[in-house]
Amino acid sequence: MGVDGLIGVVETRLARSALPGWIAELVRGSFDAETAVEQLLQLGITESYTATDTRPSSEPVGAYITTLEVEGFRGIGERACLELVPGPGLTLVIGRNGSGKSSFAEAMEVLLTGDNPRWAKRSAVC
Repeated sequence: MGVDGLIGVVETRLARSALPGWIAELVRGSFDAETAVEQLLQLGITESYTATDTRPSSEPVGAYITTLEVEGFRGIGERACLELVPGPGLTLVIGRNGSGKSSFAEAMEVLLTGDNPRWAKRSAVC
């Protein structure tokens, strides 16, 4: 699937989703230049949408992770916190290379499974 095909799939899913408009704009921005998401955030995109442009107010059914705090794991030194919006569906964590996305994902994997096969076979000494 080419980039155009992927963008089409993402646009279709965004149209069907109940995501707030500002989040959809950030997703679209992630397909643009490397700095597009940062520019949207600096422009205050979240402030340009009204309070009514949010997910339905009903509480999600089931158990959801809302916050992940990681300290001293892989590329994360000092304590870092990743806030997540609870609810069903896909959660996207978007950021620059080296910003800690994989470190958070692998920390979550270790937390939930007690293991990380990617690093299990590597020497403890670099």
